[in-house]
Amino acid sequence: EEVITAYVRGDLNHDISDSVSLRGNVGLQAIYTDQSSASFRVDTGTNPDSVFEITDGKDYTDVLPQINLAFLLPDSQAVRVGISQQLARARMDQLKATEESGYNFATGEPGGSGGNPRLDPWKAWALDVSYEKYFYENKGYVSAAAFYKDLDTYIYNQTTDGHDFTALCETTPDAAFPPGVTKQCTGRFTQPVNGDGGYLWGMEFAASLPFDVFSDAL
Repeated sequence: EEVITAYVRGDLNHDISDSVSLRGNVGLQAIYTDQSSASFRVDTGTNPDSVFEITDGKDYTDVLPQINLAFLLPDSQAVRVGISQQLARARMDQLKATEESGYNFATGEPGGSGGNPRLDPWKAWALDVSYEKYFYENKGYVSAAAFYKDLDTYIYNQTTDGHDFTALCETTPDAAFPPGVTKQCTGRFTQPVNGDGGYLWGMEFAASLPFDVFSDAL
């Protein structure tokens, strides 16, 4: 995975009134990603010495804007607002080019699983809002936050029926199956794929209480 990132950011520092100040930043990232995975396919059927190299992948570019605002209020209070387009890459094991397949010799049905080197990352527009109250010389605080993410794309494991296991079928002899069991060449296959649409939302509550409020010994 090769990643090149360019970004620009401007800071905000403005007094809105005598009691309210605005701090924050506005930025933009441009990210180019070139991902690939290489593996070896070993024929363990009729010709176990055959080895084939497999390489797959893709490249893509994302432009991610963001703005973060903090309104500093009287009495050590703050309201924070963030709007951004976010990206989370697939796990390395999800991007692997390898595939594992085999037979259920009791039923004659093949099955397998593998990675997907052509996965897009998780990508979403995100809105975050929080309220914070600080106390005891700003050593302690309580906060409440809410978040909403509008998903453009995400990653999930998909299992499909009727996957073509011709290569496995051709290299597995009929004699390997018990009498009365018919060898099949299609079955179920599981791999990570991209979905699109959907949303996530939630709320978070936090508190930090320094125990020396009660005693210096704590």
